Amino acid sequence: MAGFGSWFRKPAPEESSQTIVKAQIPQAETAVRDFIVGFKDRTNLHYVLIFPVVHRVAVKLFVEDFGVEMALRQYQALVSSLTSDGTIREDQFRNFTWPEVAPDDAPRTKELDELLWRLVRELVGQGLLKEAIANALLNTAIQASAKMDGLISAGFILTVLKELRDGVHTPPPEVRPEAARGTDEVTALIFNHMRDMAYMLKDRLGLEWQHLLPGMQSTSVICCIKYRGRDGALALFQDQVQKLAPILDQCPRNPPQQLPLTKLHLTNISTFNDAFRKLADDSLKNPDIHPLRVAHALSMLTMELATKHYDMNYLSSIVSSCCTDIEQGKYNFVAKTH
Repeated sequence: MAGFGSWFRKPAPEESSQTIVKAQIPQAETAVRDFIVGFKDRTNLHYVLIFPVVHRVAVKLFVEDFGVEMALRQYQALVSSLTSDGTIREDQFRNFTWPEVAPDDAPRTKELDELLWRLVRELVGQGLLKEAIANALLNTAIQASAKMDGLISAGFILTVLKELRDGVHTPPPEVRPEAARGTDEVTALIFNHMRDMAYMLKDRLGLEWQHLLPGMQSTSVICCIKYRGRDGALALFQDQVQKLAPILDQCPRNPPQQLPLTKLHLTNISTFNDAFRKLADDSLKNPDIHPLRVAHALSMLTMELATKHYDMNYLSSIVSSCCTDIEQGKYNFVAKTH
């Protein structure tokens, strides 16, 4: 089997993202191949047990990046390309499944899965997109397993397709974050209202959380300044950064992707930020709602979403950036009101 390049194409408004993905795939493939060869040499785990793990990581990345329906359509297209000349038929693999893992090999396959995900997070942290990494994993698994046995290689791809059809890779419904236990009723209501608005705008504007969280934190800063003043707000957020610093090295890494930003992205981010600030301002028009409550609700929401979808390092960087912005006078337009 030949290499498949980038099988997965996002319906992006411009070609620039696909150009980036295409350019990144060779770098990702080199990293993946070196990792697999190194793991094989160290553990002596057979390739027939290595490649199923690689395939499962790849499909999970595709589902994260595109959703189940798009991933399913693309794997169907991939299988169609394999079976188009009639040499390989899908019904030949009706009873094909992943190879059984012996008890002695189970710890090593588990270690492989953990280390492979660590590699994925490292590559994302270096600026490679998930789409490029997933294609690199898929290409490497297809090409290397085809050299071992072409039918086994095709069987692996068809097994992934069967699992997608059966819902194996369908993620469970997302559970939205809740306010921390013990939060007073009014602050919890503000938290829920802000959370639901953030989810609605995210879906409507086609953005990722990494596009939205800085603006949400910025709105929290504005509300904080309204009751603490700029110096008080700066001291509060600097204290948060200092408290996070000792634990960052021990926290699992899951950095956000360095996604390309189009003009449409920038416009939609601005739209989100304006809408979110207006929502906070409208809340503060109620004389019974103190800026402290809104700032606290937004701070909780930002923390919950940042740590759920990314990691503590990313949360720390958002808060630290706000400290820098306060110091540089970017919030001088905000007056203390309470």
